[in-house]
Amino acid sequence: METFRILRISLLLVTIFIAGVLSGRWTAPRPPILVPVAGGGVRTVDMALARMTAELGLDTEQQAKFKPVLEEMAEQLAVLPPRSRQRFEVLQQNSPRLRAILRPEQRVAYDRLLRQAERAVERKPANGRSSGVSQEPR
Repeated sequence: METFRILRISLLLVTIFIAGVLSGRWTAPRPPILVPVAGGGVRTVDMALARMTAELGLDTEQQAKFKPVLEEMAEQLAVLPPRSRQRFEVLQQNSPRLRAILRPEQRVAYDRLLRQAERAVERKPANGRSSGVSQEPR
């Protein structure tokens, strides 16, 4: 009888432990995606969103719509080399989705940022190495 009781308590403790591990795994916040940039730094989606908010004057509703698109882009950009043509292509592919969120006056500033990003890609040295100039368009 005593052995059965100890076995039952042990089984319950193991079950509680496994349930805790699984629920923690499902509910824990995802770590931010770190996107390497020229010069050895990294950027996160929140950093990109803050910059876009400052540059384009995004309101709260626009920020909420921008963030999922930026998260998808970050997953793609994280595996590509900084200031590469492939990165610019990811930006161009997602550009219509981002532009659709913007007001007409914000689209002008967004197009300017795109042109600056394209010039940064074009200035990339032929050997593929970064010249140390920040990738972020201003």
